[in-house]
Amino acid sequence: MVKEQKLYKIALLSSIMALMLVSVAGAASFAYITNMVSHNISIFDTATDTITSTINVGTDPWGVAVTPDGTKIYVTDRTTNDVYVINTTSKNIVATVTVGSSPSGVAVTPDGSTVYLANYNTGTVSVINATTNTITATVTVGAKPQGVAISPDGTKVYVANQVSSGTVSIINTATNTVTATVTVGSNPIGVAVNPNGKTVYVTNTGSNTVSVINTGTNKVTSTVSGLNYPYGVGFSPYGTTAYVPNHNNGTVAVINTTTNAVTTTVPVGSNPTSEGVGVTPDGTKVYVANAGSGTVSVIDTATNTVTATVPVGQYPVAFGKFIGQFDPFNIKTMTIVVYTIPCPVIAGQKFPVSVTLNQIVDGTVKVTLGSTGATWQGPINGMAITSAASFTSINPATDTIKVDIYDAYGKELITGITPVNAVNQALPIPITFRDP
Repeated sequence: MVKEQKLYKIALLSSIMALMLVSVAGAASFAYITNMVSHNISIFDTATDTITSTINVGTDPWGVAVTPDGTKIYVTDRTTNDVYVINTTSKNIVATVTVGSSPSGVAVTPDGSTVYLANYNTGTVSVINATTNTITATVTVGAKPQGVAISPDGTKVYVANQVSSGTVSIINTATNTVTATVTVGSNPIGVAVNPNGKTVYVTNTGSNTVSVINTGTNKVTSTVSGLNYPYGVGFSPYGTTAYVPNHNNGTVAVINTTTNAVTTTVPVGSNPTSEGVGVTPDGTKVYVANAGSGTVSVIDTATNTVTATVPVGQYPVAFGKFIGQFDPFNIKTMTIVVYTIPCPVIAGQKFPVSVTLNQIVDGTVKVTLGSTGATWQGPINGMAITSAASFTSINPATDTIKVDIYDAYGKELITGITPVNAVNQALPIPITFRDP
């Protein structure tokens, strides 16, 4: 007697939450450049390298930070002592928060819940609830704090203190207290955390160096020399390359983060001052604000050459993380839901499977059926997988599904296996992280 062959189809739908991108795939990614003297912000479409609009804001806009979902930007004003919250869709100021004296660097936590900013004249850091736009804490740090950076896991804040004998204050975000102070070079201004979370780069304008801090030991493990008033620092998405503007000679130093050596320098405009050098989410372009020439230089990272020079406002600063950046190291959670129904089933019955990550990814997902090794592969375009997987001979009681996520360059980010044995239940997948 021939048994009826049961066909099972798995429809795969990816519902992926935003973490570090300014925009979902298919939509434009934007850079926000603060122009201090012309009192406005230039909005860049990074796909076309053109300015799409200008927002008038405050008196001396300086620091800028984009929220992880790209819906808001925070802009510090060093004269009015305010922080302006701007809706990126309406381009209107939706809130104003008065903080300490001469607010400078600003950063947003990876979950978008909290904003940290340095008050240059008062030696403090203001902590703002991003939902209510109210100050929840004020943390005393060193003298003349400038740059602010937050670890990828959101547990630490690093603050460069320009006039405290060259130090970096480390704040625990759970308690909003300083837990360590690290001595670096002279007159530190810029600070950034490598996306892998293992090191912090600090630019020292007085000693023309970059100090590399090990985040595990809170000690300086390397010093990059041969710079010329290094003002800021930014990383490629995987943290393999750092970009540091040399304010005094109009160049950007390209640093190999494995060797901590300068591999080349790229001539840009006059007095590049961008603290958080903007790197596009795909890592193909670097944006540098040139305060002296009123322009933004666009660097092709494949050739390390300037491919465009775009006029903006007067004295562009862009002091902060002015482009949202994909963080491949922050994909730490993946869950899967297999919606099964009791046997007997109808031939061709679809079984929806929901895979959820904690971050938007542009790339590919591969699904493998454990019993037969059959695979299905489809694109992840920001929020949606566009096709459905179809397999035969699946046993919901004993079979497994393996899910592999790859980025746009084919690097495997995470992999995980789950049993197909739940009825409308979410199953956390034990994942293995692939360190690129």
